[in-house]
Amino acid sequence: MVFKILFLALGLFSVIFVVRSQNDIIDVLRDFQEFRTLIQLIQEANLTDTLREKGPFTVFAPVDKAFAELPEEAWKSFKDVNLLRKVMSLHVVPGSIMSSELRNEVLLRSAEGQNIRINVYQNATGGKVLTADGCPITKTDAKASNGVIHVMSEVMFPLPGPSITETLSHMQNLSFLLTALQKADLTGTLSGDDTYTFFAPTNEAFDQLPPAYLEMLLTTKMALSDLLEFHMFYDVSFRPAFYDGLQIRSLQGPFLTFSVKGPPGPTAKYMVNNATFLGLQQPARNGVIHVIDHVMISPEP
Repeated sequence: MVFKILFLALGLFSVIFVVRSQNDIIDVLRDFQEFRTLIQLIQEANLTDTLREKGPFTVFAPVDKAFAELPEEAWKSFKDVNLLRKVMSLHVVPGSIMSSELRNEVLLRSAEGQNIRINVYQNATGGKVLTADGCPITKTDAKASNGVIHVMSEVMFPLPGPSITETLSHMQNLSFLLTALQKADLTGTLSGDDTYTFFAPTNEAFDQLPPAYLEMLLTTKMALSDLLEFHMFYDVSFRPAFYDGLQIRSLQGPFLTFSVKGPPGPTAKYMVNNATFLGLQQPARNGVIHVIDHVMISPEP
């Protein structure tokens, strides 16, 4: 019964847009109440006329609730029209890309110039979660005369650094971590072609370690390398990939255990071992960064 209801809901969504597919992307967005903020920001970024052109375009459209859940600093940054235009352009891909083409680890070049990473994850109940740069896609294939719209429950953000190492260098409060990665000779690893999920402890997280233990780490390369490799694993896992009780083997070997409290999304509390996720997830060319509030200590072998 659940699957029948879901099918009917998705079918209704598609039929509505087929009927209105003579309208362009802006017209289709305006037909629905959940895109008021997106339409306003598109206008402020001077992209309305562009999205009325022939295209075709694929638009990843965050709903109003996604913008409402953004932190205050994100809204302040939107006052910079150039940055706002980058954010909006990141949600547009040249060409008409249907959901059948949104496969795991596919990279799409956005109009902003940055790649968007598509992932397909399995959730705790065995269902599938489709994401773009870690932001869940909740509805797909809404057709317009000049392209297609996929609805999102979160907002994507462009980042200055292409690799994990370079992205870390642009982020605040991670200077000690960068020093540790350099001492452990891991900056090259996180700048290469292999993909990783990396958990980044803040400066305050390292300050919480006993001074003698911290000094030992900084003077013992193998111990420092082991510690940092316990904070990463192969492949790219954005927040929608994590669920309560999930275990993933770290690059160092021991498993990482995840817990999620509250409904999935930006307001949920995500934890890995004893560390809580902080702020927004940070996509990079070769993976994703999750900032955490504690340094995780690998269990004794």
